[in-house]
Amino acid sequence: EIKRLNPSTGDYDLITSITPQEKVGTAGTIVINLSDTQSASLQTGDVFDIEFSDATRVWTIAKGSIVLIKDVTNS
Repeated sequence: EIKRLNPSTGDYDLITSITPQEKVGTAGTIVINLSDTQSASLQTGDVFDIEFSDATRVWTIAKGSIVLIKDVTNS
């Protein structure tokens, strides 16, 4: 999940949710692909959670903040 702080409410609004693709033979690697729309919506300061889940539980294994290096959406 990628979220952005809403200054009006103090809560984080969901920007997008992404399901990683598995890569065979690369244990411990998480790969995500963003659409043009998802990529264009990202801003420095957006926060993300990396979560694993099964049918009944969700584990948050990492949290972080986006630092946008360069917008290459339309390049």
